[in-house]
Amino acid sequence: MGEIIGKKPEFIRTENLEIIKDKLNELEDIYEFQRIGDSEKGDDFLLAFELKENSNPIDIIFEFLIDLLEHETGYIKEEYKKIPLEIAFGLVQIEKPLREVKKPLSTLSGIISLLKENLPKRFRDWLKASSKNRLKDTFIVFTNDVFKKLHPHDQILCHEILTTPHPFYSIDLLNAIELGQKKKFLTILGYKDNEIIRNIDWVYEPPFNFSEIKEKLQNENVIVLSGIPEYGKTFTAIRLLWEFYIEGFEPKIISHKESPNRLEGFLEELKPNMIIYFEDPWGQYFYDRNKLLEREIRSIISSFQEYENLYVIITSREDIFTNFKEHSSPFMDYEPLSTSLNLSETCYDIKKRIIILNRYGELFQCEWFKNSKTKKKLELAMESSNYLLTPLSIKIFSILTRNEAELDELINEMKKCSKEVLNIFIKNFEEMERTHKIFLALLFICEYLKLDKFRELFFAVIESLDIEKEAIFENILNKFEKNKILIKESDNIGFSHPLYVECLGEAIFHGSSTFNDIFKNVINEFYEKEIASECFAYILARYPQEFEEDFSLSVIENMFEKKQLPWSAISYLDNNFDKFTKENQTKMLNRMFKEKHYFPLGLYVVGNHYNQIPPNILELCLQGSKNEDNYFDVFDFLKRNYYKFDDQFRDALILSLSKFESNATTLVDFLLKL
Repeated sequence: MGEIIGKKPEFIRTENLEIIKDKLNELEDIYEFQRIGDSEKGDDFLLAFELKENSNPIDIIFEFLIDLLEHETGYIKEEYKKIPLEIAFGLVQIEKPLREVKKPLSTLSGIISLLKENLPKRFRDWLKASSKNRLKDTFIVFTNDVFKKLHPHDQILCHEILTTPHPFYSIDLLNAIELGQKKKFLTILGYKDNEIIRNIDWVYEPPFNFSEIKEKLQNENVIVLSGIPEYGKTFTAIRLLWEFYIEGFEPKIISHKESPNRLEGFLEELKPNMIIYFEDPWGQYFYDRNKLLEREIRSIISSFQEYENLYVIITSREDIFTNFKEHSSPFMDYEPLSTSLNLSETCYDIKKRIIILNRYGELFQCEWFKNSKTKKKLELAMESSNYLLTPLSIKIFSILTRNEAELDELINEMKKCSKEVLNIFIKNFEEMERTHKIFLALLFICEYLKLDKFRELFFAVIESLDIEKEAIFENILNKFEKNKILIKESDNIGFSHPLYVECLGEAIFHGSSTFNDIFKNVINEFYEKEIASECFAYILARYPQEFEEDFSLSVIENMFEKKQLPWSAISYLDNNFDKFTKENQTKMLNRMFKEKHYFPLGLYVVGNHYNQIPPNILELCLQGSKNEDNYFDVFDFLKRNYYKFDDQFRDALILSLSKFESNATTLVDFLLKL
């Protein structure tokens, strides 16, 4: 270097030493280390850091490393901007605090033993022997004690150096810098002890729309990241902070407790090359009105966008953000600024959720993660049963099952964690306005109806309940669309994810009495309409235990009258036949057999419940079997239940069928194969 820049090596050496000494003087107060035995001419520095109780030496090591490497030589050429350093770390046990040690630290046996390790020289010798290259760049080495303090995922970044008297470790400079940046990042944000945020660079699995989120932030400077609870809004915001931080931006988090006031009063603190995260400024669980913020939000966001290289992330629960938009300035266009994380966008499919499960399993060193068979069964359970639908539920499950290896217990815990997600949505449904509940209760009954028909039914229901209908429907539709509901290309309206249907069912049938009363009002207005048949029959079939028998059968009777009995109604009758009174069983079967249109459906129910069928209904079966138009239905009925029937009834059916000569061959072939 000296020859290249025209200075004597001794001058450069002295100059570099002064730069390092100045840097150490600067860092001494920050890290409270003691310098041991600096010599005037020596270029070795021995620093002693005192660890506080329960502190991790790794945090200190890599944060200090980052700060130490932030020195400048003043030379323009890239290869001369930094001084190449040989850095070694080790751990020494000392009985007293450093300030209480009376004798020179360099005379302590632990420090003497560490110095005798001479890791820098051993590394140079090892490198020379293995690669024949002279080392010119900074290198970092450390003892086995330090290596053990690293997280297993970070240990992968290290190289084991197998030399005598015992091995030690090195880490590439770029990897060390990234670890150091991570430690400083956590300190800045106040997440130093957060094990998950500490490993955000590999634990975090981005949603499918992450690149869109980041691009929108870069283009607009401000982004509102809304979404359902537990779906990764906070984690995504922090990941964005991290990605901007390693590009040189100063990160800052304004927590939900101070966010509302700081959002409107933060302008004086703004400066270029910052990225700020405002956490839930409009309320964490409920909409917390702030009229000044509602009025000034347009000018606040405009002020953010005026700064060069300033980026702002705002997170909010989707329903709270919707409330805020309704109350804020009508001239504010949120569309370019907002994006969402929710089930309808399928941000996390099953593959991504399994990736998250395995990363948390590794992070927490879960017992089930160490057993490949158990891990695979948990993955299959997630896939087949829709367990752990949100990133947060996966994290909670992993924390709670760190020491669990029994599959049954793991599946039970998986169910519990999944149930917590359901409870959040159920609570959200119950807190909605009355008209919103009516809208969702109606959609719950007639999902995938044409939008125009659904609108017509909605107006009929609210008119019957004396609710003013003007503009209500479109307002609710706009609020729920792309979130809880979906309008398909065929113009059918439905829920955007099956989980919403499941949660709404729980809210209606097992939640507050208010929601259940609204549902009953909707039912009473709705089920007699022609369009109701198939929709309501589906609800009966899916939730039979939630309706009284007489009411359910009266609905089906109404369908009989209008000749609109769908298959789902037959499914309901068949699946719940054993629970009906004898009177109602006979009544329903009588209706089926007395109308040609429903004769095949009656045969289906009789075949499934033959031992409970009274003689008069069996007689109706036999009467119908004498009609040639019913031949193939009766023949199929006989084939499916041949060994279930008693001899007398079976023979009577065969006799009836044998009288139709045009189909006699079919019957004979079947009987010969028995």
